[in-house]
Amino acid sequence: MIRILQLNAQDLNNTPKADIDVLFFNRVPKTGSMQLIELMRQLGKVHDYEVEKDPQNGGVLPILELPEQSDMIENIVNLEDGTVFASHVNYLNFTKNEQPRPIYINMVRDPVDRVVSWYYYIRAPWIFVPGRRRSNREMPNPKWVNTEYDQCVLSGEKVCTYIEGSLLEHVGDHRRQILFFCGHDEFKCTPFNSRLALQIAKLNVEREYAVVGTWEHTNETLAVLEAYVPRYFADASKMYYSGLHAEKQNDNPMKPHISQEILDMVRRNFTREIEFYQFCRQRLHKQYLALKLNDLRRLNHLSATRLNNTRNADIDVLFFNRAAKVGSEAMLELLQALENYHDDLTLDRTGLSKPTSRQLKKNDQRDMAEYVADLEEGSIYIEHINWIDFDEFDQPKPIYINMVRDPVERVISWFFYARGSYKNAIEYRKKPNLKIKKESWYKKNFNECVKSGDPECQYIPHTGQGCRAQF
Repeated sequence: MIRILQLNAQDLNNTPKADIDVLFFNRVPKTGSMQLIELMRQLGKVHDYEVEKDPQNGGVLPILELPEQSDMIENIVNLEDGTVFASHVNYLNFTKNEQPRPIYINMVRDPVDRVVSWYYYIRAPWIFVPGRRRSNREMPNPKWVNTEYDQCVLSGEKVCTYIEGSLLEHVGDHRRQILFFCGHDEFKCTPFNSRLALQIAKLNVEREYAVVGTWEHTNETLAVLEAYVPRYFADASKMYYSGLHAEKQNDNPMKPHISQEILDMVRRNFTREIEFYQFCRQRLHKQYLALKLNDLRRLNHLSATRLNNTRNADIDVLFFNRAAKVGSEAMLELLQALENYHDDLTLDRTGLSKPTSRQLKKNDQRDMAEYVADLEEGSIYIEHINWIDFDEFDQPKPIYINMVRDPVERVISWFFYARGSYKNAIEYRKKPNLKIKKESWYKKNFNECVKSGDPECQYIPHTGQGCRAQF
């Protein structure tokens, strides 16, 4: 606990060690790297930088010889300031090549989930058909395409047998996530699940990488990227959740569910790969915690007493001007239960039986303030109504409470609630002669309502309330 409290974001940030304003993303396949590239492309339009994706033949660069490493490093160093270079390539040591160091980032994924994802990815027709046509190779054997992963493991096929110490067999041998952080030393880095490769990869992450994130912890990854690499990732969370999160890149709907028994069987051979993945996750969480501790240190002057407005009330009356579709029914049930439990609480039910009319005229506001002010001590008043300024009407101030909800989720909830049986049963019970809406209105789909430009689903800033029932 003491060590956690001593975390410092500056000590965990390798971005200041960079010598050039170039971001090097040596992306690991099947970790969601295309999702991050798309995010950076959108952010680049705002922050004025370019994203260059290495158009490698075959998609992934194998172990590079020293001259090839030098050439690639030199190409990256010569990029303009404010460039992102993304490539499926193992870690490159710029310092060893006497070249200025870029900002390193990468993404990781649960290693077993990753190999399963790769297994089905290369069997997807939109991948293998154009890929084999480009290289003039014949189409794969239908049996190869149709073999499920669990069958592959249980039958002991070579591609699904993960033997510790086995060497890299071909470019498409993607069982090694560690390799992308270890480097290009064939003897030290290619043996599968080896202790030496693990230690080298950990050391490189700790010394070189600004951030190694994972989509399995999206919010933490985006927050750390924003704080530790702000030049490239300022407002990344806002950009991502403005729509990019719903557009997954390289998503494969053909991947079936794999039994836990098979996954556990495979995990037994991925011990050090899993250890590396957990190491990267732990480092990410340390970086995130350090940020939150910094925030807490800035807020250490806060006091619960100062933040509590209950002491500003003039009367012992609770005024719950509940917003619609925020869970106020659940709060009402809680207050009813508390009324039964505490003898000195009284729930005034006048507001619960009133028709909803949130926007009151001045005289009505005054009447409401006077009514609430005259309630006995220990009373609770609840109504769907806008905030009322008791001071404006020279009335003693009650204790205000309310609930809120994500505003988009709230309007979607209201859209379906208004069409639901519960609300309509109540409404037509109170008003049996109320004109019923058309069947098409009840069956209206929210997505189509928004896309079609239907006025009900157009939320235009600074427009007034179109009708009483708009929430």
